[in-house]
Parts: sequence; C-alpha cells; structure tokens
Amino acid sequence: MNILLVEDHESDAFYIQQILESYPGTTISVKWVQTRAEAVHEIETRQYHICLLDLGLPDSIGLESVESIAAANRNVPIIALTGNGDKAIILALISKGADEYLSKNELEPELLYRTIRYAIERRRYRDQLESAEQARRSADAANQAKSEFLASVSHEIRTPLNSILGFSQLIQHEDDLGEKAAHYIDSVINSSEHLLTLINDVLDMSRIEAGHSSLNETRFDPHQLINDLQSIFKHRTEEKKIDLEFIKSGSLPIPTMIRSDMGKIRQILVNLIGNSVKFTEKGSIKVYWELVGFSGTNARFRFRVKDTGYGISENDLDRIFEPFVQASYGKAWEGSTGLGLAISRKFARLMEGDIQVRSELGKGSIFQFECNLELCEESMGTLSDEPEETNPFQRKFSPENSPRILIVDDADANRRLLTTILKNSGYEVRQASTGEDGIKEFENWNPHAILMDWRMPGIGGMEATRQIKTTERGRKTPVICVTASAMGDVQEECEKVGADGFLLKPYKLAHIIDLVSGTLARTPLPR
Repeated sequence: MNILLVEDHESDAFYIQQILESYPGTTISVKWVQTRAEAVHEIETRQYHICLLDLGLPDSIGLESVESIAAANRNVPIIALTGNGDKAIILALISKGADEYLSKNELEPELLYRTIRYAIERRRYRDQLESAEQARRSADAANQAKSEFLASVSHEIRTPLNSILGFSQLIQHEDDLGEKAAHYIDSVINSSEHLLTLINDVLDMSRIEAGHSSLNETRFDPHQLINDLQSIFKHRTEEKKIDLEFIKSGSLPIPTMIRSDMGKIRQILVNLIGNSVKFTEKGSIKVYWELVGFSGTNARFRFRVKDTGYGISENDLDRIFEPFVQASYGKAWEGSTGLGLAISRKFARLMEGDIQVRSELGKGSIFQFECNLELCEESMGTLSDEPEETNPFQRKFSPENSPRILIVDDADANRRLLTTILKNSGYEVRQASTGEDGIKEFENWNPHAILMDWRMPGIGGMEATRQIKTTERGRKTPVICVTASAMGDVQEECEKVGADGFLLKPYKLAHIIDLVSGTLARTPLPR
C-alpha cells in the first residue's frame, strides 16, 4: 500500500511512519513531504492509495490544502490530521474533499489503521455508486435516443400508411367493386394492418422497457369491442374456412358501459385471437367472455380463446411470453416480431390481471386473459349480446343542420381522406393546410369542431390549439388532436393545451365518425 504523508513537523512524521510500518499483514510504503506544493506534485505523478494530510502546512492553510489535493486526484482518499475538533471545521473539511479526519492528540495505532481501512472502503463504495449512476445516466440517454428515433420513424411510417389504409377502406365500401378488385383491396388492408401491428409491437416494447407504459382509461361498451373483433377477423377466418364464434359465458350480466384501457384490452385480444387464426388450419376458434365477479363498481373480466390449432409443446410453454421468442411451430411463419405475447402479458399485469395458457401439441390451445376494470353504475345489469352493426358512411344529418367540421392538416392526402369520410356522414367540411390558416378559418367560419394535425411547419397543431383555446368561443369548440406520433407524451401535450380528443393515425373510418359524433354529443353546438 502506498501512502502519502503530508506533515511539516519531523517528529510527528516520524511517529506516524513508525505506526504505519507496523501495520499488520500489509506492506506499506510511505512517502513523506512537508508542503502542499510537494503533495500536489506527488498526487499528480504517482499512484497512492491514501493521503494523510496535516492541516498546518507552511505554504497553505488546512482547507486550501484539502481542496488542492482533492482537485489534483479525486481517486485518492484524504484523511485530515488536525488538532481542532470543532464540528464546523470538520464539516468544512468534508465539503472540500476530505474523507475522514483524525485528532493528533488521540492518534493511536488501532485508530489510525481502522480509519485508513474505512476511508479506502468508503471511497471504493462511493466510486461504485458513481459508476452505477453514470451507467444509469448513459442507459437513460440511450433509451431516450432510442425512444426519439422510434417516435420519428413511427411518425414517418404512419403518415403514408394512414392514406393507404384510409383510401383502401373507402374503396372497400364502393357498391360497384368487382370480386377481383375487392380481393386485392382486402389484401392491401390486411398487409397494411399487419405492418401497423409490427410498428405498434416495437413501440410498445420500447415503452415497457423504459417504464413509460401506463393505463389510459376511458369509458366504452364491451359489446361493441366484441363486435369490432368479429369484424376484424371475419374475413381471415372465412378465407381459411375455420369457424370463429364469440360466446358470452357465465351467469353474471355484462353492462353496456365499463371503464378501463380499451386500447390495451383490444390489443391483447387481437394478439391472442390473431395467433389462433394464424396457427389454426381447420376446426374452430371460440372466444368466451364473461364477468366473473364484482364488488361495487370494481369488477373482474375473463376472456378465453380456444382453438383447434397446432398446439404448443410443453417445452415452449414457459418461453412463449419472453420477448422475441416464438413456439417451435411459429418459427416457420414470417412477419412476426415475437413480441405480441410478451407485450400482452405486460399489459394484462398492468391491469392487475394475467394471461395463462394450456395446450396440447397437435390438438390446440386455450389462452385465458383476466383483468380488473370499473363498472359504470348507470349500465349495471344491461345486456346487449348482439350489438347492431353500424355503417360508418350512413348520413346522419340533413344539409340544413349539418355540423361544421374544420380539418387542419399540411398533408393534402390526409385532408382529402378526412373530408371524404366526414362528408359521406353528412358533415359540412372546410380545410386549412397550415396552423395560421386554421386559426383564421376558426375565427371566420365558426366550426362546431376541429380536427387538428399536431405536426405542421410554422405554427403547429399544439400552438394553434393553444391560441384557439385562449378565446371564449375556442374554449367551447372541441379540438381533436390528429397525429401519427404514437409516443405517450404527444397525448399529454394535447391535454395540456386543452384538446378535447385524440386520434392516432392510421385510423379506422368508423372510429373517426364515432369520435367526432361522440365529441359533438358532449358539447353544445355553437350558433
């Protein structure tokens, strides 16, 4: 062990050297210097394990000595030797870089040995904490850079994908569409939705790893959710000639209005049912859903997806919920990230639930998903097992009472898509291609609601919404944020400036109509 002793009194230095050379079990080399300048030079040029520093040096007062030596090499612990036991002095020493202090009047071998050992161990522990903190900061910076990159890439992919999906859905509803063209359009829509699923999986896993995933609770009708799932998988199961059946089970009635994170519940069920469709070539898929218990407004829902597909081997059952892992039969299928089940289980546990699986190779699988949610009291006990399917393009208004909708978006394709959807449902529509023009149209036309793109050059959607919401009329006019940015902070920004709704691109046509009509239903229409 190399020790630097800084002491201007020869007798004190000799006494301390004698003690150190008698240190049991360790060979100690002591370098003795008498001034601060010599000490700084030694610390900068040689390696020492510890520095014993007298505070009364000829070329420096105590605090200056500690500060200078600590600045010269912060890796060497400093033990200050002082004849003053004043607490204020001791605290000042520690603040300047000393690790320990000893009174010369009480300097005994055992005390000196123990103090040296503690100072070295404490410095090693502090260095480990600093290294861990630096590693954490580096990891946080890397996660932030990754999140920003994924958000940017996601936005750039979602924007054209919005037009592809949107206009394909419009064509899909044309009355004179031939069988071959209908098949082509279905393929475009299915491929686009698959691409969107891959994007969402990567973003979701990134949020989960960063600890940013949280619940976004809203009120919704579970029967309508089931109806949407039927529509999503109807074409794929008919194409494969397998039966898909949704069965309400259990004895408890299911209300028509609950509160939870519909997006996450829907994503879990899409993942589970989608896997069953993918790995079932004949037979059937049955989706059971039930309310298994409730206390007041707190309830627990259960969904079971049972298929007659390939099944999963016992060796794979413990691995399929790990990220980037697929069951052995799944490896032959392309186009999957291997994230769906991992994300689904994370979401289920976020909702105080879980996903369990039972399977037999060659005979099929049963995935069971449970979660907690809140029952809305006004709909307790209401049943609606067969929700009426609605046409998203049904005209709901006559020309004389059509609500006025302002669309603000810098992308011409997005404006045309939204305009077509809303006009087909009876709305009167105007467009603006910039935030500045959107503010002018709001002031001159007095719309009933505004669909505001969030990312635009010049005045963006956030600033345009803020300016609109500062006016008395603007506070009464719903503004729906429309964005391709899937990261959660965008929705928080929308809420902060007063936006009344949030629409993520790419969107379902029926979702747009439901969102706009629902927003208007909650807001008195201005004259």
